[in-house]
Amino acid sequence: MSWMDNLKVVFKMVVLGVIAVAGLLGVSIAGYLGLNTVRGDLNTMYESSVKGIDYAGSAMSNMRYAQGMVIIMTTCRDDPARLQELNQKYQAGAKQVDDAIAGYNAIDVDDAASNSLMEDVESEWQNVHATFDQVAKLSLEGKYDEAIDLYSKTGAKQATQMGKNLIALTQDAEQGILTYEDILALPPERIAAADYRALEGVNCIYVETEPDDAGYVERYWVSVSSGLLAAAERECDDAVVYRMAALTVSYDGVDAEDFTLPNGTVLYEPAVAATKEISEND
Repeated sequence: MSWMDNLKVVFKMVVLGVIAVAGLLGVSIAGYLGLNTVRGDLNTMYESSVKGIDYAGSAMSNMRYAQGMVIIMTTCRDDPARLQELNQKYQAGAKQVDDAIAGYNAIDVDDAASNSLMEDVESEWQNVHATFDQVAKLSLEGKYDEAIDLYSKTGAKQATQMGKNLIALTQDAEQGILTYEDILALPPERIAAADYRALEGVNCIYVETEPDDAGYVERYWVSVSSGLLAAAERECDDAVVYRMAALTVSYDGVDAEDFTLPNGTVLYEPAVAATKEISEND
């Protein structure tokens, strides 16, 4: 009988061992599946967010590069070799914009608002590209005044609008950094207060928003004298979660001559030049 009792104990131990091994296997499988899920989520986040921002940033920088080459072409008179060089650089920049937009469209961005913005960017780029091509063509033909006129009246405005949508797709929007463009984009019903206020001796236009769906209130101070964003903050549940300030500005403006074309056209009339910024981010 003693032998039978021992056999039962051994059998019980074997059963317990099998159960323990099965439990360990179950935990291991669950952990493996969980890690795969996390890896998939990280890949999705990388594809839809990080790569999307990278492509949008590339489109922005190369659009500005192409724009710069076109502007210089309108000023490069009596130097055909230099004009051809600039045109090649412009074409290279434009191709990079095409590639960036194509790259963005090739990834799975799981955000309807971002996809809608990129659709607008793609449509705007077709117009910008066509205008820049015509400006470059006129410059190559020696029709500089026509080229400048077309750029000033059409190209610059088109590029500005495209740039606004690209900014909305890049780091400022993704990281929640407040900019003065956010004020322009606010629907009237979201503005809770707007008036003039002094902030540490700087006269500002003050704008405060109604709480959004997540309960965040935003406040902006735009300098009256410079037109720059002097300060901004975001608050939730009476606690400030983000704050920035850039209050110091120099009035030693740069010369308008630096932005004047040979035919006398002034591309930009600078008022102030920022020389120092005091910034803080909480």
